[in-house]
Amino acid sequence: MRIPEFESWKLNEEQATFSKFVADRAMARINYLKSKQFYYCHRSYSYRKKGSDIREIKSMGTNKIGGVCPSMLEVTILKCDETEKVHVKYWKTHCGHQQEIGRIGLDQESKTKIAAKLKEGVTFQHVIDTIRDPAADNENYRRLLLLERKDLHNVTRDFNIDYSTKRHKNDAISVKLWVNEMKALTESPILYFKGQDEDDGLGEQRILKKEDFALIIMTDFQGEQLKKFGLEKICIDGTHGTNGYDIQLYTMMTVDEFGSGCPVAFCFSNRSDEVIFKLFFEKIKVKVGIINAKVFMSDDAPAFYNAWSGVMGSVKHQLLCSWHVNKNWQENLNKVSGGPEKKKLVSQTLRVLMHQTSVQDFQNHLSKFIEDLMSDDDTKAFGIYFEKYYARRPKLWAYCFRLMLGINTNMYLESFHKILKHIYLEGRKVKRLDKTINALMKICRDSVYKRLIHLAKNVPTEKMQKVRQSHKASESIKLNQIQILEDGAGYLMTSSSDPSRQYHIVKAGETCEHASCLKCRKCYICIHSYHCDCLDYVIRVNICKHIHACAREFNEVIDDCRYNINHEASVVEQQMLLEMNASTIIVNKNRKIQSQAELILGLSQNNFDDQDREKIEKKMLEVIALMNSATKKIILKPVANINSQQKIVQQTRLYSTKKKRKCRDPSILKPTINEFNAIVSGLENDNSESINIHSTFDHSYV
Repeated sequence: MRIPEFESWKLNEEQATFSKFVADRAMARINYLKSKQFYYCHRSYSYRKKGSDIREIKSMGTNKIGGVCPSMLEVTILKCDETEKVHVKYWKTHCGHQQEIGRIGLDQESKTKIAAKLKEGVTFQHVIDTIRDPAADNENYRRLLLLERKDLHNVTRDFNIDYSTKRHKNDAISVKLWVNEMKALTESPILYFKGQDEDDGLGEQRILKKEDFALIIMTDFQGEQLKKFGLEKICIDGTHGTNGYDIQLYTMMTVDEFGSGCPVAFCFSNRSDEVIFKLFFEKIKVKVGIINAKVFMSDDAPAFYNAWSGVMGSVKHQLLCSWHVNKNWQENLNKVSGGPEKKKLVSQTLRVLMHQTSVQDFQNHLSKFIEDLMSDDDTKAFGIYFEKYYARRPKLWAYCFRLMLGINTNMYLESFHKILKHIYLEGRKVKRLDKTINALMKICRDSVYKRLIHLAKNVPTEKMQKVRQSHKASESIKLNQIQILEDGAGYLMTSSSDPSRQYHIVKAGETCEHASCLKCRKCYICIHSYHCDCLDYVIRVNICKHIHACAREFNEVIDDCRYNINHEASVVEQQMLLEMNASTIIVNKNRKIQSQAELILGLSQNNFDDQDREKIEKKMLEVIALMNSATKKIILKPVANINSQQKIVQQTRLYSTKKKRKCRDPSILKPTINEFNAIVSGLENDNSESINIHSTFDHSYV
């Protein structure tokens, strides 16, 4: 037999007999035509201890039996006519031990197959499921049935299969090596980096402390997106749980013409104050210039906006995320005494105030609400808190001051953080920072493709889907439910969920032809064609079902072929994105071999007769042997002389600087329609005592 056939036979024999034959010395050369190699049972001889007893011996004990097992292989290799023939003498009988499957390890061929799957991104669980599947043919590889996740981790380590940003087993060193590698690129995404226990590199200013960490990332594509869409909306928020060092991830986003959120910059830091945010925005300013945004939204922390206004200038509309505002109110309801009913009423009244769309009604209700809070001893403490932090700045949180801005919460960021944690980080708690960085770089890569797909295929976005949902909901509205006002003043429509409320719809203009304008193709209207005073239109900037109903009944239906227009600007941007992607492609010299291997894998599903199968197996063994022999061995370079008495410098490690604290998260349901109307009625009635709820037992019953 030939060498590939011998290796295949040896592997099958080892798997069938639960044994392993190892060479304890180099091959002996008898003459220039003949060589000899002996393989002994791996259970033979005695255990030789190495190291300093730091690791415990394995739970099963050593594989060595303290004697010699007679089973062995004597392999003679003869060279003949530029080929090598193998003759084998095989002593099959084992003595002194049982042939146990748990005593043999994974063979190299199985490891290579597993590594190929892991390299293609197959998950650990899918690899294990494939092996344990009853339909799998593992008769000759029964050791694989004992495969566990630890084995897969070992394969990943041995074959160096890791995410692209991992440069070292030490996380701090890995991040630093990756940053230095990125800085060397022509189009570097690194705007700023400071590791822990390092100087901030900002001269004598010393903005950051020695223990602070900061990493600011922005790719060229993100910079272009910020310059293009940042003039409308800027959203910023932080999230935790992306590493094991309490280093926060702060994300800046904007919104494109399709209504999709676009992450445009990232900042990792253990700090959460105005200092780090100012540094974040200053580095962005250096790369893309001043961004004169129309809307700036953040949570209720003033540090975000103070830093932005100090670097980029003030904005026309500073908004707080309504979800964060409501969360702060809920956490401070412990200032309200008098029982849960009073807390519930205060909470629901706050929500009613927030949802007011009329400035005059809001101001009247706000003053009445504060008066009621201050007049009741149970709610006075909360009234002082509310008046101090919110009553003086209603433009930041009330709906009536954010009409038609198209943003109400930081859901773009919440959605992004959910995608990051549950899709790119697979819903697991991540300890290593370089793994989170790897996920963010993948998101940056996918953002280019996402926009290219939107432009090239006109994929329906979430806003377009909501328009379609509104159109479908409008089909339940009949013509007799729409009241036509005189003198072309518009239409009135009663709310289906709250009969006491009416919505006013007004025809505002003709349908525009702008490509990015939100439209309904069936009604042939855009977002500017009608105005409605419902929350779906004025806050979410959606073509609500009331507008759809009026347009369907009173508009002339026009064929939607007018929408099929090729926009030159879109085509130009598509070409630019394709060129941007082409410049980042790394040439893989082995790509042709990989493609042919994938083709062979696909053809292997066909049925072959015995003769053809034997020929194919022989050829495959030859190819495998050729690839193994062509693999270059790693040659270690000698290092300079090292002083063995010198102490090793301790490695830099990331660490947490956060102080742990507990927080409460009470939750109260939002008011029902009847409760909403009762609260509004109470706020409009000067004699009402809706806030004053009896909390003590002061009634007598006969």
